[in-house]
Amino acid sequence: MTADSSALTSRGAAPLATADKSPAVSAEESVRLAKLRALSLLSPLTERERLDLLRQLADASPSARLDLFDGYRALAMLPERQKEVLLNQIEKIVPVTVPASLLVCSCSNGIERKLCIRERCSNHSELGSACNKACGTLASFKSECLTARQCAGQ
Repeated sequence: MTADSSALTSRGAAPLATADKSPAVSAEESVRLAKLRALSLLSPLTERERLDLLRQLADASPSARLDLFDGYRALAMLPERQKEVLLNQIEKIVPVTVPASLLVCSCSNGIERKLCIRERCSNHSELGSACNKACGTLASFKSECLTARQCAGQ
């Protein structure tokens, strides 16, 4: 009977280990997670919650980051001053990405070119100038505000 119970225990343990397995983490995420673990204000979060927070922070503006904190019960209960301190600490680990413009240039020869420009989307004269330089001729353009990461993926 003891052999049967030990066999059941070992069979029952395998699914738990699989369920607790963390998702794949890149080398960069691993380094950032280690730094997040060192922040005492994040100690109530589980490892999975820290990873989730880290991934959400990558594309979030400072105000959106404060809103993210409210999604975690342990962080939502922090006083505003502590949230601001945490935000400052996190920005050193996961810098806020600067918005970029994905510039889609319609050149006069019918070719479309895509450029990533680190300018404000509202600065149309500079964006138009960049588009004209890329095409070597007059061009029309449309732009979208994207994060640097999204722009890099285009």
